[in-house]
Amino acid sequence: MKRLSAVLVAMTILVLGLGFYRGWFAFSRSVPDMGSNKVSITLDADPDKMKQDAKIVSARAKQLTGGVRDAKADGQANKNVKPE
Repeated sequence: MKRLSAVLVAMTILVLGLGFYRGWFAFSRSVPDMGSNKVSITLDADPDKMKQDAKIVSARAKQLTGGVRDAKADGQANKNVKPE
């Protein structure tokens, strides 16, 4: 159970770090009122940027694997895959 928890924490940190690096998430802080000790911090998420990056990764993966042929267990080529 400890190992699973550690993996989940590591994955969360990795996704958050990547998200801040790629601009998916951003922190903002409003200017506090004079004489007030209150601080307002906002976490913004940009789902459009996430979708755009996912499309870029998908297109790049298709480009990199475009020449790979899929084979069935009996050695016959899959009909859905274009031959080279």
